[in-house]
Amino acid sequence: MLPIITFIIFLGIWEMVIIIGHYQPVLLPGPALVGKSIWTFIVTGEIFQHLAISLWRFVAGFVVALLVAIPLGFLLGRNRWLYNAIEPLFQLIRPISPIAWAPFVVL
Repeated sequence: MLPIITFIIFLGIWEMVIIIGHYQPVLLPGPALVGKSIWTFIVTGEIFQHLAISLWRFVAGFVVALLVAIPLGFLLGRNRWLYNAIEPLFQLIRPISPIAWAPFVVL
C-alpha cells in the first residue's frame, strides 16, 4: 500500500510544481498531459512502432557484442601473448562501476 501512496504523493507534488511554478508544458509537462500522450501513443499504435525500433536496436547491439566478444574470448584464451597484451587494459577498466558506463550505452 505504501508504494501506491508514495506514487500518488509524487504525482500530486509534480502537478503542484506545474501549477505553482508556471512552467511551460514543453519544458516540464504535467502528469495529466504525460498520461494523455501515453494513451494517445497506445491507441494510435505509434508506441508499438517505437518499441519495435528500440527492440531491433537492442537485439542488433547484442548480436554485434556477441560477434566481437566470443571470438575475442577464444583468441585471448588460446594466445598467451595476446592475453598478456590486452589484460592490463581489462584490469584498468574492471574497477569502473557498471552504472558509470550507462552514458556510453545511451550513445
